Amino acid sequence: MKLSKESKYTFIALLIIPLIWISLNHSGYLDYLKVKSVDLRKQYRGEIPQNFEKNALDRVQVEDNKTVPRIPKLIYVNFDSATLAMDG
Repeated sequence: MKLSKESKYTFIALLIIPLIWISLNHSGYLDYLKVKSVDLRKQYRGEIPQNFEKNALDRVQVEDNKTVPRIPKLIYVNFDSATLAMDG
């Protein structure tokens, strides 16, 4: 099958894109970009408000006359394997 000169250039140009992607992934740069983009999104978005619902700040009485918020505040904690391996 004979390809035109333009088709060959197009094929080579399209072949370069996956090769660049593979090299970026192999070097770990794509992981860095993923983490950086998540950090920037969280920084831009700010803290997620948790009192969307009406009466969210109302307190509910539980055992021994103690009260707690009706909707508890959600906190996200990310543990890595090194932290989980620590004793204590």
